[in-house]
Amino acid sequence: MLSRVKKALKPPTSKHQHSKMEQMELLQPPVFFFAGDNEFACFSNFYPSKIVVNEKEWLTVEHYFQAMKSTSESDQESVRAASTPGRAKRMGRSLPLREDWDKIKTEVMMKGLRAKFKLSPFRETLLKSGDRFIYEDSPYDNVWGTGVLKSEGNGQNLLGKMLMALRAEIKS
Repeated sequence: MLSRVKKALKPPTSKHQHSKMEQMELLQPPVFFFAGDNEFACFSNFYPSKIVVNEKEWLTVEHYFQAMKSTSESDQESVRAASTPGRAKRMGRSLPLREDWDKIKTEVMMKGLRAKFKLSPFRETLLKSGDRFIYEDSPYDNVWGTGVLKSEGNGQNLLGKMLMALRAEIKS
């Protein structure tokens, strides 16, 4: 983990210039989450967090997100009923993907995150992260996470960025 912290703290290259605010935030230790049991483990979409979206209860944000890949209500219900978030993810990957998925997937994710982080204690944990950078430290996902194994740590970290945006939204 120390190497990841050092990488997060290293000075920006000309390709990735940071604003003064970002430079100040880089001085604070970042929050890394993925799997396991630490104070920020609840940031994971796999973390048990019964949420209500569209008047339906979902076991996790992952269940909701994967189900929304399809426009079929029966497919959505099948994913919603999945026994684990891992199973929901596998099912979501096999669904016929809705045509507008690339356009709406971040909106869908944010809707699920808002439902989760309006709940206590998730909200308090997100606020407890202060102004620190947040990284989904998934070695496999270079879109939502850091993608260390796929992209040498140059993943887009969309989930971490969305959590930071949601934290700012909650603070304001």
